[in-house]
Amino acid sequence: MHDRAVSVRLAGLRAAYVHASSPGLTQAVISAAHADPEPHVRLGALQLLIGWLPTQPNLRAEIERIQREDKEQDIRRAAAESLAHS
Repeated sequence: MHDRAVSVRLAGLRAAYVHASSPGLTQAVISAAHADPEPHVRLGALQLLIGWLPTQPNLRAEIERIQREDKEQDIRRAAAESLAHS
C-alpha cells in the first residue's frame, strides 16, 4: 500500500479480494481507505471493507467514518449506500 504507483496500490487491493482477511491486511486496507491520496484507491479500499463487513461487523465504524470524513462526495455516497443496505 505504500508504493508510489497508483496502479500497484490498486493491484494490491484487487489481490486482497481473493485472500482471507488477516489483522495486518485489514489494517492496511483501513489505512488506505482513510488516507490514500488517490480517490480510486480509497474507493477500492472502501469496497473491500464493504465486502468484509458481513464477517467483520466491527468494520462498520470505519465505513461510517469514511461516510462522514472522505473529501470525495462519491466515496461518501458509496459508504452511505453500503450502510443503508447492511
